[in-house]
Amino acid sequence: MNSYARSISLSAALLVATVLGVLVTAEPPQQPAQQARPIAKVLGPAVAPISMSDPDGQDLILEELSARTAIQGMLSLTELEFRFRNPQNRRIEGRFSCTLPPNAAISRFAKEVNGQLMEGEVVERLRANQVYEQFLHQMRDPALLEQDQGNRFSARIFPIDANQSVRLVLSYTTLLPMKSGVRTYSLPLRGLSKIGRFSFRAFVTALPGEESTTSTKSSVEGPSGASRSTAEVISLDERDYAPPADIVLSWRPTSAASRARVLRAGDFYVAAFRPEVRSLSTLDSRGGWLFYVDTSASSAEGAEHRIRALETLLSALPAQDRVQVNAFDQDVVTLVSGSASEVARSIGDRLRTRLFLGGTDLGTLLADVAKNAQQQPDRAIVVASDLVATLGRTERKDVTDAIRAISPKATIHVLILGSRQESAIAKSLTAGRGRIVTIPFTDAIDARASEAVTELRKPIGQTFETADSAAEWMYPTHFDDVQDGDEIIVLGKLKAGGVPAARLVSGGDLAASEAALPTGTFGPLLEREAYRAYLEYLAEREANEPAAAVRRALATEQVKISVEQRVVIPRTTMLVLESEWDYQRFGLDRRALAAILAIEAGGIGRIDRHTNQPVPISVPVPPPMRVGSPTAPRKTAAVPQPSPAATAAPDEGRLEGGVEGGVVGGVVGGVIGGTVGNAPTGAVAESITVTSAVVEDAVQESVAATASPTPMRDQPPMTFRSP
Repeated sequence: MNSYARSISLSAALLVATVLGVLVTAEPPQQPAQQARPIAKVLGPAVAPISMSDPDGQDLILEELSARTAIQGMLSLTELEFRFRNPQNRRIEGRFSCTLPPNAAISRFAKEVNGQLMEGEVVERLRANQVYEQFLHQMRDPALLEQDQGNRFSARIFPIDANQSVRLVLSYTTLLPMKSGVRTYSLPLRGLSKIGRFSFRAFVTALPGEESTTSTKSSVEGPSGASRSTAEVISLDERDYAPPADIVLSWRPTSAASRARVLRAGDFYVAAFRPEVRSLSTLDSRGGWLFYVDTSASSAEGAEHRIRALETLLSALPAQDRVQVNAFDQDVVTLVSGSASEVARSIGDRLRTRLFLGGTDLGTLLADVAKNAQQQPDRAIVVASDLVATLGRTERKDVTDAIRAISPKATIHVLILGSRQESAIAKSLTAGRGRIVTIPFTDAIDARASEAVTELRKPIGQTFETADSAAEWMYPTHFDDVQDGDEIIVLGKLKAGGVPAARLVSGGDLAASEAALPTGTFGPLLEREAYRAYLEYLAEREANEPAAAVRRALATEQVKISVEQRVVIPRTTMLVLESEWDYQRFGLDRRALAAILAIEAGGIGRIDRHTNQPVPISVPVPPPMRVGSPTAPRKTAAVPQPSPAATAAPDEGRLEGGVEGGVVGGVVGGVIGGTVGNAPTGAVAESITVTSAVVEDAVQESVAATASPTPMRDQPPMTFRSP
């Protein structure tokens, strides 16, 4: 069926090509056919990382872009403020899209309504879409931001009146680990059309012992005319600016820089290790190469850049290496095989003939990978795809199970062409088997493709484990393919009164010493990044959990923490409504949620959404799950029995996607911040206790039903208790 569906799309495309071919035959005599198409010397513009269009695809005008970033060592927060203008003589719904760095997480989304910024709230995804549609039909002013594909986010903005502008604010956080001895911050800009007014401000606090790769200040690669103050504030202001490249800031450690350090804010900390890793020789590639190239419709975006990158990469392999290239989308077919030099000359024409159509069925891909890894274990496998599943079994649990079926002895790399990627799946596929290699679509695409060959042929690096006896939890704890100059970053939460004792416990013995940055500048961001790490742990555990009851409990816990801590995950989105009353009308309580992270003159702080003033830094309620012995005693709480109304069949007006007694992200018998059953007002502590107990009961149920649960590499032993 998949092949049939693709053949219909292909037939339609070939029909168009045939008509064009008939028209071309009327031209003067053709040139003799060539044996191979030469690599193009000039490529078109790269795919823009930021865009706004109407539903028909007509672009809006980017009148203004103001970018601000605050960098505290390996932590960073970026604020982007946009002003788009509708050039049409009619009211439209805008479709906003942005591609962020692969490890970025949205923390803020706001839209200007009646001259004031209305802040978006993190809401369970299905609920947010239902509310948005209701507002849209009422011709009101909603906005909805959600994760689209991998690290690409999209928003629907309504209304944008004829010849009027709309103002948006988007913030995201990223961790900046060192790679090959360099810490790098990048702001994606290349590919944007002309911006009426552009400004960039970077407030940088480097760690002790780190300096720029070119001077004592952070280097700015790309834009010219940037200035720096003595306070390490980097500024750039331009008009009618078409960015020729991304903005890149980079630092390198000096000999005086510590190889292990801890930054702490309250009970949260981030530990960073730079272990000494032995140098490894070049990989012997006599076993050959098997490439899987994604030819789904999503790869049509920037297709010529993808083809150019593959041609250059294959040309850079040893000429006599044996190479096979398979195309995959809804099915898997062999495109070409032969020596690397032969395949490099023909791959472009083969891909152009096949076209980029259909969806991405990762189940079919991974089954074929498993088969070939078993039949030819010495052959290195390279999957060139963003790994965003759009067909077949798309849930992360299903994809994880398919990955687990692949031999652990296989060598598997993921090749990211462009900027879009599903990083969680890429990490899972390459864990212990290979590495993720990226080729961005820039002017240096040829050089980067050649460098990618070196990365693909390099042996897998060392493996390290981390631990901390003073931590309630820490994540991640396992690291593969650590090369010389790479930095290991771990986030954690301390036990009451604890002192960080993070250390490497395998692959090397390295203890981290505590270093200090002003808590007021980076503390709020560190807290948020710790919760994000905790959410990643829960998502990974859910993907590896065999028991459905535990998976449901983990999913509910993720939504709860996402909403409370303003960390957008695939199950949640950010919803902007027109007024405070509108939020109350749909039961979205804004008072109980976390304050907004913002960039201030002194660095990173919190802004109260009601007063628009800084608020004191306080330690939030810890997550209900904590690291410890799985058999350790806990404080239990009686779970109230649901009322008859809760157990009755849902009526027609009930929202789909809910859970027993409430909506996803709520607790048994109520919603976050509410009360349990008929408990008196203010019984919030009891409702939190119930949430913890529900998760633990699901775990105990799973343990009783499963004789040998599937282990997860990065799963610390955990118990559950009331905070």
